[in-house]
Amino acid sequence: MFLGLNILFADLIVNVPFEPDQVGPAYETEGNYVFDCGTFYVTNTGETETFTINVTTEGMPAPWSMLWCHGALCYMVGWGPWYEEIQSGEEFDIHTTISIYDMAGSFTYQFYFNSESLTEPVLIDFSFATEDALNSDEEVVQNSFKLSQNYPNPFKPAVASRSPETKITYNLTENEAANSVINIYNIKGQLIYTFNHLQTGKNNVLWNGKDRYNKPVGSGIYFYKLEGPTSSKLKKMILLR
Repeated sequence: MFLGLNILFADLIVNVPFEPDQVGPAYETEGNYVFDCGTFYVTNTGETETFTINVTTEGMPAPWSMLWCHGALCYMVGWGPWYEEIQSGEEFDIHTTISIYDMAGSFTYQFYFNSESLTEPVLIDFSFATEDALNSDEEVVQNSFKLSQNYPNPFKPAVASRSPETKITYNLTENEAANSVINIYNIKGQLIYTFNHLQTGKNNVLWNGKDRYNKPVGSGIYFYKLEGPTSSKLKKMILLR
């Protein structure tokens, strides 16, 4: 069961109550259809401020289209950026839909939030694939060297006596898997743990909040980095005890 993605940034709390990597029905059997991605929420914990919002896509098939909506207002992805005033304490809801036409396929997309109060932009990553595209050999190549946001995040022990656990999902080709690792660093940049022997395709590793000496690490911000021979991807996570 997916527990949700909940991340605290400088003045924003992002809550994604669904799996960020989504799969829709096979185009081959369904034909043209609209996929409901669900609603996620961004809460402004700071002062009332105008935020820049943008949505970028990578690899979306040309016949497809995508909308994001807030309340009764909807916007076509690709026409941004947009500027929205979010009140102090407001929970800003974002609902997205994808219109699938003419073909199976897959793509990734990213929501971007920025404002004067944020020390760096807030990036929220998602992906979508039709079931038949996900099962094709071509999909692994199209979405190779991908690192998804861990979940749950923040993560903590379900029971006080147990270790916390979070899932880190990645996607690699055979060659990438043979030459890549996932390293976990603390906020000082010190190496905490390394996952070797990564698998081909879409897979995941589970981190239990322990270092390479099997000792529990403390609460705080940690970074996990997918490192390959020619490229790397870095994301942030929060451990609570």
